[in-house]
Amino acid sequence: MSRLIPVVLAMLSLLALVGCMSAKDSVSDEASGGPLTLPPDLKPEQNSTAMAIPAEPAVSTGNNQRQENDEPILPKPDHVALHWNGHEHWLEVEAPPSRVWRWLGRFVKRHELELARSDPQLGIMETVWLYSAPPLVRDLLAPSVVDRTAASVADRYLIRVEEGGQQGAAEVFVAQRRLVRDEQGQWRLGNADRFLEVELMRALLVDLGGETTAASARSAQTDTSAAQPKVQQLDDGTSALILRDRFFEAWRRIGLALDRAGFTVVDRDRSARQYFVRYDTRAELGPKDKGLLDTVAFWREEIPDTVEKYRIDLTEVNDGTQVTVHRFDGAPATKGITGKILRLVEEQLH
Repeated sequence: MSRLIPVVLAMLSLLALVGCMSAKDSVSDEASGGPLTLPPDLKPEQNSTAMAIPAEPAVSTGNNQRQENDEPILPKPDHVALHWNGHEHWLEVEAPPSRVWRWLGRFVKRHELELARSDPQLGIMETVWLYSAPPLVRDLLAPSVVDRTAASVADRYLIRVEEGGQQGAAEVFVAQRRLVRDEQGQWRLGNADRFLEVELMRALLVDLGGETTAASARSAQTDTSAAQPKVQQLDDGTSALILRDRFFEAWRRIGLALDRAGFTVVDRDRSARQYFVRYDTRAELGPKDKGLLDTVAFWREEIPDTVEKYRIDLTEVNDGTQVTVHRFDGAPATKGITGKILRLVEEQLH
């Protein structure tokens, strides 16, 4: 019996050595793929940290439940409600923006929505163009036409997360853009379908644990009897968009209007009361050599020379908030550009 002990120990040592070598080879094979890279224009810009979604420590669920990717399941928020003010709708969630961002990411994956843009620094997710053909189905989650040449309508959705008015709360906004093909086969900007915006928001509401009927019953509708926003000329000769809203409400409305109008927000700083956007001056008509789908995709590797950055300033005045436009460096924008940008924003506020 004593002679067998050394033999057994030798066999166990050999098995352990083989296991270690196999594990090492497995790790080497997985690492050989190299790190993922992003197209140049998807790399993070020098954003302010005022509205960035901070990293969140791991959340303990109490029972250590985990999904297939070994990520802990986040508990649902205690309260989520749908609010509206005229054409503006948003979700109010009693949870920090970082946690809401993770919920939204899982919603997108579960419904297999392809994203053209995902920026946690700005709290923005934007889908690729989703093509449809008659008969149209007014549902984001319905099957779409894969063949672009057979489509007559293309829709894109933008989901944005911001800090809420209360500490530890977040607000979620949804904006939709639509392109339609005309009789000549050219893509043109169409009117956004705000019904689809609300439907996507309701889907998010249910996913976060709320109910559409209950949410509607407890939604808070603010007063919309105030004067409509209007572009006016200031004493110094510049133009401004005047809103009869205090700053926080005006900030919410202008952000959603910029999303709907097709501006690409590259930075925002609520403490400084400024949005920084990219705008293509050809976006309304589209270039002759490319389709409009290429024109409005500002995050592509090659940005047209007609795309410039502008700063949108919100300033509180006695009777509300005024919105002005400057160049990215703070210099005054030209009169023509100022008027065009303010009119585009004004159209989305009515």
